[in-house]
Amino acid sequence: MTAPVHKSLGRFVRSRERKDGTHEVFFAVPVRLRPEGWPPTIRLPQVQNARTRQQSATFWAEVQINAATLNYALDEQRRRERAIAARRDRNIEALAEIFYETKKFRVASKSRKDHHRYNIRRMMEWSVSLGDPDFVIFTKRDFEKFLALFEDRPFLQLDIRSTLHILCLEAVALGWRKDNPVADISWTAPDAEPVHVWSHEDEDRYFHKCVEMGQPALGVFIKIQAVVGQRTSDLLNCTYSKNLDTWGLHIRQSKTGEFVDIPLTKKQREMIEAIRVEGSDHLFNDFDTQGAFTYKVLRERFVEVRHALSQPGDPLLELRALRHTAVCRMIDAKLHLMQIAAVTGHAAVTLSAIMKKYAVDSARFANQAMLTMNRINGGSDDDFEGEMAGAGARRLNRSRKVYKAPIFDERRPGKYLNARYGLHRKAGYSREMVEAAHGWATPV
Repeated sequence: MTAPVHKSLGRFVRSRERKDGTHEVFFAVPVRLRPEGWPPTIRLPQVQNARTRQQSATFWAEVQINAATLNYALDEQRRRERAIAARRDRNIEALAEIFYETKKFRVASKSRKDHHRYNIRRMMEWSVSLGDPDFVIFTKRDFEKFLALFEDRPFLQLDIRSTLHILCLEAVALGWRKDNPVADISWTAPDAEPVHVWSHEDEDRYFHKCVEMGQPALGVFIKIQAVVGQRTSDLLNCTYSKNLDTWGLHIRQSKTGEFVDIPLTKKQREMIEAIRVEGSDHLFNDFDTQGAFTYKVLRERFVEVRHALSQPGDPLLELRALRHTAVCRMIDAKLHLMQIAAVTGHAAVTLSAIMKKYAVDSARFANQAMLTMNRINGGSDDDFEGEMAGAGARRLNRSRKVYKAPIFDERRPGKYLNARYGLHRKAGYSREMVEAAHGWATPV
């Protein structure tokens, strides 16, 4: 009996029964719809074992997966052919417009899309300065000259190279060129510049100022982030319905796709509930708009608070440092690296890099190791004579970043004054929050 071929297997999947009762399944596209280079039929599954497996559910599951992949590839190839036919120009602008229609771009995060658009604008400006030629004429040397324009900004240079690499791959797929010269340009990720690790005092000062300036959710975000150490975007995307449970947070890591489960204290849950905004399912909301924080708005609100609290020459505190701060605090608490990784989602190699950069205190770690091993073997701490090497050493924090006062803008004096002197963004907004804040000031 021939197994039915369901519509879910794809538009072009066909099946016929052999004399021995097994089935031959293939993907066949009519000539009028078949892109150039596609064979008349493609056997499914594309990788298969003995013919006896063809009666099993596994066989048909593999057929379904392969069919979906081929259907997507067919749609992408036909989309590219239509795009090529509709365009005569093959410059960077035309290539970018085609790239914006791809699934790779559509499924990217808003932040990643913004980065791609910014990088492509830089490429277009460079291309126009050269007469806006066809993309196919650019060589490896041309791209190296372009990237050299950003040598003073290594992180931007690396990000632009990434977008340029994607555009070159798209140009190859479109048939505009046969090579990807960017793939041959060697690169090394620049070392991340150290940031200032937050102290508990810093955390409390910023929390209270956030409340006073009418942004209590920002203050709570700082306190929670300094404990759980999640990526900023992952924490901002948390909602009451999907990520917050009676015991804590359930978060899917955007970078790895892995889930982390983080228990919260009663005080932490009370803080989150206290800033809940009616009509929004997100945990953290901008109290000016009553809508969920985006990363850009969160950073703008944070910078205003930083202006209100800082003096020129003070250490420059940054939101992104809260993730490293959480790791450093866990290291100071002598947690195992696997315990830290289970909370923050860091890879072990990344945790080691953070320890090397912010907790470079090998003497203290050596002391702890020898003391612990001696206790396990029945000894006592008195077995060690004299003061241990490096006793009392503190974490090294090598960041040289300092705060600089905002430049006064005569066209927007109100914004400067609000930021510099911590004036309330909305009058009468924070009395209850200030009173509640005194109960939240201690580390949670």
